[in-house]
Amino acid sequence: MRHFYLSILVALASGMLGFLLIYLAVVSSLRTLGQMQEVSLENNTYLEWALKLDSEDPDTNEAMARYLRHRALIPTNPDYQSDLTKALFYWLAAIRQRPFWPYNQLGALDTEYLLEAPDYILQERVDWLITYTPNERGIDRQLFQLVILVWPSLRSSQQLWIIERTRTASPTGKRHMRELLDEFSDELPEFDTRVFYLDDLTPHADQ
Repeated sequence: MRHFYLSILVALASGMLGFLLIYLAVVSSLRTLGQMQEVSLENNTYLEWALKLDSEDPDTNEAMARYLRHRALIPTNPDYQSDLTKALFYWLAAIRQRPFWPYNQLGALDTEYLLEAPDYILQERVDWLITYTPNERGIDRQLFQLVILVWPSLRSSQQLWIIERTRTASPTGKRHMRELLDEFSDELPEFDTRVFYLDDLTPHADQ
């Protein structure tokens, strides 16, 4: 009798495991299709269905955040503010589900900048990056691009951290920063190649 019940339990466990694998495969497939969808004013139904099946999946929340962020920037989009607000919601969900993944923090910082968030919000996001990614060089290109945009909102200590990080970057990292400085030179004339030399750049006063 024990063997009978044991065989039933094993069969049930195997069936549940099989169902779980199929379930995860469906979510993954929907997410992949959603990531492949061209950004337009249309809703991303693949990602919507994936989130209905698993709203706690960080990869799907990240994918939806990216889609909405890019959709918000379509010139003819009448829901710019709404899409950015929704994008931030999904970034924060992804951060909650995967708290130490720096790319979600960068995504949130980017969206908060576009939403014209108060300085202290941007500073808190950069504080997280300073604390948890001191040696994560893989994020440098995206980080440098964002800090150029939020530079006037940063505290002097944060500006100095960015300067030092840039000064000690790899040759590739420095080349990326120079390219970004050239790209944004007209918008931010104060922020030029002096960022590579600590004695040539005076950070803003602490707020």
